[in-house]
Amino acid sequence: MEAQPPRPGSYSLGSTRNLLILLVLALATFAQGFGIGCLFMAPLPMTRDLDGFLWDGGFGVGSVFLLCMVLAQPLFNEVSSISGRKPALVLSLVLFIIGTGACASADSTAALLFGIIMQGAGSGGLEPVKLHILCDLFDLRARSKCICLMYMPWAVGSCTLATCLFASPFTQGLSTWRKKLTAAMQRILVWVNALVLMVDLILALLTLGYDDQPGRCWRFVRRADFGGLSLFVPSGILILLALAWAGSRYSWDNIVVGVCLSLGTVGLVVLGWYESRRARKPVFPPSAFRENSTVVHLICVLLHGLGLSVMVSYTWFYYLHVMGFGVVDAGLLMAAYATVIAGPMSMVVGVTVFLSGSYKVSIGVGWIAMVAAFLAARSLTEHASYAALIGHAVAAGAGTGSLIPAMTVGIQGTVDSLDAGHAMCMTLLVRLFGYALGMATGSSLFSAELGKRLRSSEHAAEDVQQLIEMLARTGARDAFKLDPAVVPAAVEALDRLWIMGAAISAVAMVLNLLADCPALPPDNDNSEHESAVDPPAYIA
Repeated sequence: MEAQPPRPGSYSLGSTRNLLILLVLALATFAQGFGIGCLFMAPLPMTRDLDGFLWDGGFGVGSVFLLCMVLAQPLFNEVSSISGRKPALVLSLVLFIIGTGACASADSTAALLFGIIMQGAGSGGLEPVKLHILCDLFDLRARSKCICLMYMPWAVGSCTLATCLFASPFTQGLSTWRKKLTAAMQRILVWVNALVLMVDLILALLTLGYDDQPGRCWRFVRRADFGGLSLFVPSGILILLALAWAGSRYSWDNIVVGVCLSLGTVGLVVLGWYESRRARKPVFPPSAFRENSTVVHLICVLLHGLGLSVMVSYTWFYYLHVMGFGVVDAGLLMAAYATVIAGPMSMVVGVTVFLSGSYKVSIGVGWIAMVAAFLAARSLTEHASYAALIGHAVAAGAGTGSLIPAMTVGIQGTVDSLDAGHAMCMTLLVRLFGYALGMATGSSLFSAELGKRLRSSEHAAEDVQQLIEMLARTGARDAFKLDPAVVPAAVEALDRLWIMGAAISAVAMVLNLLADCPALPPDNDNSEHESAVDPPAYIA
């Protein structure tokens, strides 16, 4: 029988080295969050003069980045098993550094596209490798606490610094010299982030390497699941392309969207058959899906990704286009949503799981907060008070800060310990697919509802179509006040999105109540390396 991978926690290196490795992971998470925040949340005057398809509504920056991130996760999951954690983390950091440098120095659309692809691949690679390292070093509850604490540097980097520094007050000015100064400062900040990543790369080279084994690479290459990866990559590309195009470049009933979705779905079905029947060492282990509670858990993760996409994207849209806030004002509200509320909430979840082993209550609280956030959003109009805006941000932050860490660590309770790392990586992958689905459905529903309400008024059909196309092209990047006659229609269209989000969150909350959520066993228990369920037969 082939040697099994080491049990989680078996590589613990002592408190000092474990702390240094945690510092490496936290620094990588911070830089990763800052880089992504700069890409998505801040306007990019340094690249607005780069005319090209990247700024077309059909295939924007978010779609390119999301596509690369999704495809990279299972690839680096396999690389970390073949070559070890250190080479996989180093490769992820190198790709992210290259992408960050390319974005900072981009003077053409092609250079910017290359940078975004590299950043997406590096960011997607970092996520599964970080989770596997934490699985190697810590037992179940301690690992869960560390994973929850990792969301704090992400929140600080992605929202607070990205919006307050990158989206500087200079972005509010209209003069030519201020635009040039803003572009120069943003490039400098991106280079500073690249420098932080380089420091983290050096620390990773010095502290990792605990799992180095002579001949490991060639031994694991022979068992790598190249068949599963070759099925997943084209299937994932087709589905994500269809979701990126649906509702923006093409309608849902367009043949291009239909063909891409159909072929991608067939590919995933074939992938499931191959992984369960043919693969020697599946990249998506069937044993991780053998419990119904695990499947329900992943469905809830998908629904959360969908709801989170609608919440984040259209709250930002509401701040900029309905309220008419500047980028800094909107960024500060988003920072409150992510850092002041979501970050500390994730830390509370981590401590709770560490002390009690229970995560079901945290998930339930998270879904209740998400439902409350969507219902609170229904009361937001163009004349909303700051108290209403802050109340909505608090509810949304509490929901996000509870759900993401609780779902990530909670799925460990429904799988065998050897599948814990793969199961947590699956939550990341499924949430990203849900996020892409939310982008597509949100865009389609909002455009349809806005067009319906404008056409019922005195607006001409041509004007309506031009407005919708303009919103699709600019997305959430430019702050401009909608025509006063359009604002009520936009608020009503947003109301339909909030209703959809509340309904999705309510369904997920019911599923969570029905699902079995075994408590995580104590780390000092004799069964600390055992699963909450029986191990699969092929491990025995």
